[in-house]
Amino acid sequence: MMRNRFVLFALPLFVFSGMFWSCKKGPEDPGISLRSRKARICGDWHIKSGNIGITLNDESKKTTLSDDYEITASGCTIYETPTSQQLTVYLMAYALQVKILPDGTFNLEEQAGVDHLSASGKWNFTSGIGEAKNKDGVYFKIDHVGMGSTDKHLFNRFRTEFEFYINELRNKEMKLKISVKTFLDVSGSYISHSGELTLMQ
Repeated sequence: MMRNRFVLFALPLFVFSGMFWSCKKGPEDPGISLRSRKARICGDWHIKSGNIGITLNDESKKTTLSDDYEITASGCTIYETPTSQQLTVYLMAYALQVKILPDGTFNLEEQAGVDHLSASGKWNFTSGIGEAKNKDGVYFKIDHVGMGSTDKHLFNRFRTEFEFYINELRNKEMKLKISVKTFLDVSGSYISHSGELTLMQ
């Protein structure tokens, strides 16, 4: 009789424990969360900090331009290194807001210096491929640009479809990583975009 009572008591704990631990996808995710991954990602996000590296390689001119962006909530420092030239440091105004909605849409506002991007589109979690887990990435597709262009910004840079790996997703904080290379022509010229962003609600 006592054993049956223990089983009845322990079974719900085991089931709920599995539900909690299944929420952990990224390596820095909370071990236990009462909110689903979708509930945690939806909301109004703004930039807290980040580092983005962008390299433009032009094979026809044999030149490479590397820009490293160090982002804070108040702005951005750019470390620019052209081919065989000295490092130049710039300061730039920067702001990012992303509103992720439960219906699978998002709105984006990004200021980079004097350039302003206002866009909207659709989002979804990525499914597990290879060693990746379900919902450990998020995919964005820009369907509409209300202001500006996507080629001068950090969130997606030259892309209207792009994917971030979710390193951490908490109720009020999210850490995203991106690493992508886009070939520009048949000569092998490319632009690479890599780094991470920390967003807060």
